[in-house]
Amino acid sequence: MIWEKTLIWKISKKIYNFILNRLPDFAAVRLLYFRRFKRLPNFRNPKYFNEKIAWRKLYQHNPLFPVFSDKIAAKTVVENLVGKEHVIETLWTGDKPEDIPFDTLSYPYVIKTNHNSGGNVFIRSAQDIDKEKIITFFKSQLKFDYWHYLREWGYFDVPHRLLIERMVEMPNGKVPEDYKFFVYGGRVHFVQYDADRFGEHRRNMYDR
Repeated sequence: MIWEKTLIWKISKKIYNFILNRLPDFAAVRLLYFRRFKRLPNFRNPKYFNEKIAWRKLYQHNPLFPVFSDKIAAKTVVENLVGKEHVIETLWTGDKPEDIPFDTLSYPYVIKTNHNSGGNVFIRSAQDIDKEKIITFFKSQLKFDYWHYLREWGYFDVPHRLLIERMVEMPNGKVPEDYKFFVYGGRVHFVQYDADRFGEHRRNMYDR
């Protein structure tokens, strides 16, 4: 039955998280990799993209990683490099969801955490504001710790904060197309392209 499968999945997930949380970094990274790819990573000679990501978690602790893992701190770096006009406007930052100034912010805007991936809330009008639901959601988001759960060293010293930015929209009301450039040794090796991310999402991957 569906409820039985759901219950088994919840129990299995709890057991997995219990074990993962108590493992040292080396064992945890290997377990995370094995769970995803059904094989162990080769740390002596990593060849695949995800092997290199796993290797980096353990052995490459660049002091710039915590800066660029923090959406708030990274904006200051980018502003200093290329100019404020190329950085999305920050409307508010804070530590507590209860302090979000819903009554004074002008639409449209996006609420997010500075240390997390996804979990954004898009506010286009007053109809999108459910204060109690948003506050509860971000209390949960602020507790999530990438450093411990995924052994992402770059998130270790990132303070968990809230960030509200001006929403960037196209004339049709959709978000702009999104390009991600994957760089190794100062050279772009492939590009990820996302279109209509919050509608009929399409993603393509391209090599050089």
